[in-house]
Amino acid sequence: MKELTYLPNLTHFEGVVSIHQEGELIFSHADGFAHRGYRVLNTETTRFGIASGAKLFTAVAILRLTVSRDWSTSTRSIHCNDSSGHRN
Repeated sequence: MKELTYLPNLTHFEGVVSIHQEGELIFSHADGFAHRGYRVLNTETTRFGIASGAKLFTAVAILRLTVSRDWSTSTRSIHCNDSSGHRN
């Protein structure tokens, strides 16, 4: 874990990282600002508002599935794979 503690110093990392192994937290690190204007530091419990940013990735994923013909604009999500990989 020494390498993980040192890595943020090399990369100018700003954010929060947590690594879990078999349900147990084995590493956690926070660095940088959650809000630079107010100089609020990130903590290991900082929550980031990424919902709007995720919309673009969702749209790209759906378009790629549409192009590969694994999805169509009329496909309902209930007809997609569940987390176990089985088709509904």
